[in-house]
Amino acid sequence: MKYLKILFSKTFWTSAFLHFYYSYGVIKSAALTFYAFLTMIPITVLIISFISLFLQSNKEAIEWMLDNIHQFTPTGFDAIEEIVYTTVRISTTSTFIGFAGLIWSMLIFFGAMEIIFNQIWEVKKRRHFIVSKLVGISLMSILMLSTLLTFFLTNTILPLLNFELFPQFPGILMYIARIGLLSLSFFLIYKIIPAAKVGNISALFGAFFTTFAFELARVGYRLYIQQYPVRNVLYGSLLTAVVLLIWLNYTMIILVVGCQLSCTLQKKIDALHD
Repeated sequence: MKYLKILFSKTFWTSAFLHFYYSYGVIKSAALTFYAFLTMIPITVLIISFISLFLQSNKEAIEWMLDNIHQFTPTGFDAIEEIVYTTVRISTTSTFIGFAGLIWSMLIFFGAMEIIFNQIWEVKKRRHFIVSKLVGISLMSILMLSTLLTFFLTNTILPLLNFELFPQFPGILMYIARIGLLSLSFFLIYKIIPAAKVGNISALFGAFFTTFAFELARVGYRLYIQQYPVRNVLYGSLLTAVVLLIWLNYTMIILVVGCQLSCTLQKKIDALHD
């Protein structure tokens, strides 16, 4: 009950967003956007490669991954599909070196995220370089296993079940599985990435806020596109990159805001216990 009073208090939200604004949260989000844009395709290919280890071919993994990209982004990007298919074909020719390069690309993104999160949490002593990379690998492994479980749930288990009385049920379960995977990913990021003591309640609240803001914007943007289709008169062939950058920037903003909310909530909780 006392935690709910904190969440519904005006000072909590004011303090969190003022800290975000005065600590240059928008600029930090822009930096994360840069790293996300550079590592998005390698991360996507890494997930496809991991799932393909448990399948006879990677075609099913590619189709599932691209379907999730369509679900988690406001509009489909045909250019991304072409890049993913091309990159996967190239990566199969250099298995070990290519796989190691994909892992390193993902660790670069996690490293940039750790620096920004540590600044938000005002961490005085950062992790050692090796420890930081081991934390990134551990988090990456957990996320990969969660993705694999979601893949088998939506592609293997659900098709075997009979839902004749309620044919919409599989679609609802798939949507819940995607939202659950997204919330779990944000929770683990807020819990593990900062080199600080983060409580489960604080990390969970940040994850719920980020998931809600992410999904709200995605649905809202798709409705906007249906009413006012985006024209490519101004940007031409660069339209895909422009829309993708805007979406990545928004995603990184809510990711940093979620971290700031987790930090502010944790400080309020610690003050109650003192």
